[in-house]
Amino acid sequence: MKTFLEWLQPTSEGLLVESFENLIGFDKDILKKKKKYVDDVWKILQDSYRRIGGIKGSGFNDEKDMMKKIWFWKLYKQQGRPVAVIMYKDREGRKMVALGTDGSDKAKAAIKKMMLDEIRLERSYGEASGPALNMIKKIFGLAKDAGFEGSPLEKYMVPAEMVGAILKKPVTPVSRYEYIRSIGGDDEKKVMFGIGYKK
Repeated sequence: MKTFLEWLQPTSEGLLVESFENLIGFDKDILKKKKKYVDDVWKILQDSYRRIGGIKGSGFNDEKDMMKKIWFWKLYKQQGRPVAVIMYKDREGRKMVALGTDGSDKAKAAIKKMMLDEIRLERSYGEASGPALNMIKKIFGLAKDAGFEGSPLEKYMVPAEMVGAILKKPVTPVSRYEYIRSIGGDDEKKVMFGIGYKK
């Protein structure tokens, strides 16, 4: 069995390196690092959101828009390249606005762990629908069609009636936790989770 130091040595298959990197802000050094990863991150997000009509909203018009408007990039890297990402804006707290993986098993496991930590440790808040919401439900042991009331996820949910004040945008509640709001000109049903916003 290899020791940890032996495991880190290059082999014929190359050096296996897994790491997280947080790129926060817009100063010159951070923007230089974001530029290094922007093509990989953009591809991950495009591929991850393709099934639901593509990624939408401010900051996701193209790579330059993403560099200019997305404040915090949390990257999980293998061999120095991002394979899983969570993107945040600074909106009265740390707001998750997008996530994705390259589709590999390790990246999927990493994004689940990242999301679980974000929600349980109350480091951020965010909205979810579609595949992202299904992933969150699965992490907390819920079926896709399960409701939130009485579930282990409920204590992290934000009531729909509070969402408009948090986002400072109009929303239409449709149930205790679900609401509809316009994103990129389309009405979408979402839920909000996390309590990392400033009250």
